[in-house]
Amino acid sequence: MTEQEELEAKLSEAFHLMYDGLPEPVQLCHKTYRVVAVNPACERYGRKPGVVCAQGCPGLKAGLCRQAQMRKVGTTTWLYTEKTETAPRMTTFWIPVAGYPDYYVHFGIGVTIDYAARPTEE
Repeated sequence: MTEQEELEAKLSEAFHLMYDGLPEPVQLCHKTYRVVAVNPACERYGRKPGVVCAQGCPGLKAGLCRQAQMRKVGTTTWLYTEKTETAPRMTTFWIPVAGYPDYYVHFGIGVTIDYAARPTEE
């Protein structure tokens, strides 16, 4: 196993401990847009480790991706978008992984649940 593979195994383990229970799709990515790990909700959307998250991404094509901005400022960036015909209202985050500047966590809140319509879990 290479040093990078060992690092990504370590980061993936921590990622799964934190995000596997979240009902929203979450992915751990490398700065090259390569997906390193996904939670079960993200897997249900067809994401898999090893794919390039930017490939075919309508948000990237529309200039909505904030990964470059997050890397430039070194802190979390986010974007709120209203509901459209093809996407729900959501807030999307790009969060740098502390101590590992080549990695970030990317997810949206409101992708799977309309929190305004369902303000609490019963």
